[in-house]
Amino acid sequence: MNAIAAAKRLHNAYERRVWRARLPGYTRRTWEQLDHVCRQEFIDVAQAVHDGHTHYRGHPITEWVRHHAKDTP
Repeated sequence: MNAIAAAKRLHNAYERRVWRARLPGYTRRTWEQLDHVCRQEFIDVAQAVHDGHTHYRGHPITEWVRHHAKDTP
């Protein structure tokens, strides 16, 4: 599985989740609109899930993240 494809899936799911929550001042962004640092964070988390890690930077990876970053879309 490609970590970038998983990161894009994770980002898309995150955007839908935040949009449904209607957080004040939030504007949806496409993958292309993210800066390099933000994209890399999604990629790193997706890679950590793919590698079987349970934590990322000292924080647990939630089941929601695991679900959206898994091999099957």
